Amino acid sequence: MAKYEYEVRELKEVDVPSCPLCGSDDLHFWSHSREDDRSAGAGVKCMKCGHEATADGYELHLDWALDCQLAAIEKWREQVARYGRR
Repeated sequence: MAKYEYEVRELKEVDVPSCPLCGSDDLHFWSHSREDDRSAGAGVKCMKCGHEATADGYELHLDWALDCQLAAIEKWREQVARYGRR
């Protein structure tokens, strides 16, 4: 029996807390894949105070921009927990 494979796209959401330094919800999310296609990078940046949490795929051994974005969001959450802002 033959098998036909296909891709299913899903839209998912991740809650991201306010800036750990100033409390702003005006956040910018960025990500990119590098030209060598062996790693990616991503980050979360507060547009009010400029605070930023980044994830470098090369250091984390991540090849996909989405994986880096989720790692940057996790780093952001850790900073929120450390500084006590919600």
